[in-house]
This record gives sequence, structure tokens and C-alpha cells, in this order.
Amino acid sequence: MQLGSIINISSGSSYTPAIGGISNVNDPSGIGNGGGAQRPNLVPGQPCRNPSFANFQWINPKRYTMNGFKLGTIGSAPIGDCLGPPTRTVDFSVAKNFHITERIKAQFRMDAFNLFNHPQYGDWATIRAWLT
Repeated sequence: MQLGSIINISSGSSYTPAIGGISNVNDPSGIGNGGGAQRPNLVPGQPCRNPSFANFQWINPKRYTMNGFKLGTIGSAPIGDCLGPPTRTVDFSVAKNFHITERIKAQFRMDAFNLFNHPQYGDWATIRAWLT
């Protein structure tokens, strides 16, 4: 009998907020999202993570604002401001080898991916329309 496991635990990837769709503006923000991408302003005292996690929003929508933003400037939000959702997965396998003859072998195998069913939130869950 053979047992195997892969455990993947990581903190979230860094997240840089960007406001897109501003026409005729270059990318002075330094985040490389192409033309029209701008960083918003920070709201003092607001945490990165959404305290209520409402609508599966990982990033706190109250952390950023467009108030006081001047077109063509860089907002006060830094690059890599927050961490996205963490990853925790456990993959597991069990295998049993059978020798049918000297040359013929068979294997019974069972694999389980994300064994403990931890939800894996991607970037789509972190960036809901928080600046509308």
C-alpha cells in the first residue's frame, strides 16, 4: 500500500488596487496595468481585509476612495498594499499494487483533491466593484 500527500499552505499574493477606464491617461502609477490604470487614495484607519466579508469581498471597499483624486496623478495607495486570500489545500492519495502475473501488474488508486474542502477564493472574489 502506498500513501501520498501534497500540502499547500501560503499567504495571499500581494494586491495593488487600480482604477481602470480613465481615458487618455498614461500609467504613472508604476503597477504596469497599462494605460489608464491609476492608484486610488487611502482612507486612514481602514484595514485591508473586509471585516464583514460581505458578498465574499476580501478587500475592504472602504479602504480606498476617489475623493481628492487628481486625474493624471498617483494616489496614496501603495504598490502591494494588501494581501489577497490565503491558500490551504491538502491533496491525498492511496494506492494498492497487485501482481497478477510476473509481468502483469494492476493498481487500485484513489485520489482526493482539496480533501478538507477549504474554499479557494481567487482574485475575482477580492475585487468586486468597490469603487462604484
